[in-house]
Amino acid sequence: MSRACWVAVFLVAMNKPSNPIFPARHKCAVIPRRRAFTLVELLAVIGIIAVLVGLLLPALSSAREQANQLKCLSNVRQIVQAFVAYSNDNQGWLPSSAPKGDPTAPQGWWVDWRSNPATGLFNSDISFVGVGPYLKLTPTNVDLLRCPSDTECTSRVTAYGVGCSLSYSMNWAFGSQTSTPSTPVCSQYGRPAAKLVWIRNPSEKVLIIEETDKGTNTIDDGSASLFWANPTKPGSPNLLADRHDLNYRNITDPALATVNLIPNSKAKGNAGFCDGHAEYTDRRITQSRYHTLANAQTDALNAPEVTFK
Repeated sequence: MSRACWVAVFLVAMNKPSNPIFPARHKCAVIPRRRAFTLVELLAVIGIIAVLVGLLLPALSSAREQANQLKCLSNVRQIVQAFVAYSNDNQGWLPSSAPKGDPTAPQGWWVDWRSNPATGLFNSDISFVGVGPYLKLTPTNVDLLRCPSDTECTSRVTAYGVGCSLSYSMNWAFGSQTSTPSTPVCSQYGRPAAKLVWIRNPSEKVLIIEETDKGTNTIDDGSASLFWANPTKPGSPNLLADRHDLNYRNITDPALATVNLIPNSKAKGNAGFCDGHAEYTDRRITQSRYHTLANAQTDALNAPEVTFK
């Protein structure tokens, strides 16, 4: 067969509709157009996204606060373990709770809480006073003293013009009020301050709390009167902070006119105990006679009982 014949056969085969190898070409192929979204459909999608965001935001906020609470709990645990180490190195005595009126300041304090009100930086004493050496504190290395949810910490200024850039306070009942550990006296309770070995059931006795500054409450030193034991001097306890408690943190703590009246008593926060452990607990623990005195049967017998609200 000649070359011309082969070409003719090939061209016929190419134009044959049933040929599976060379299908026929359509001269006027139509490309379908994609249908665009209508305004109603776009608004519906936006509405669905807004609903999902509204559902997710509380969960994200809760997760973030839970992370802050765990970091704060870790801070408290490390601080109370430093107290135990300090006590072991000082014949069992605990340091001063660092109240603003303590004349031994800052040599006997558990921490030099004073800071520059303009910068929030601590004094250089923080490196060697109290538990400072055990926690390796420096004026610029103080994260262990600050709760991540305490957003006002670095700007807090006391009524007498000194900064107080920490979130945690020591139970006043166990603090020595002297720079000589061998003869400590706790002025509020009128008895020798506790050695750790004197504290009955130390795993149940509160040594450190994250203190609230909500409402009329203030953090103005390193000391916390968890149980107000002086019936001749009206006052009210320093309360456990509820920064991590989503159920209570936006509820105001009212000004307290009655001694040992504890508002929002189910509000929770972090506390450290005398055996060196820490836990997330509520004010019914941190403000009670049993959990805040070395021996609830013999200490502060004339003090009014606690009322939880």
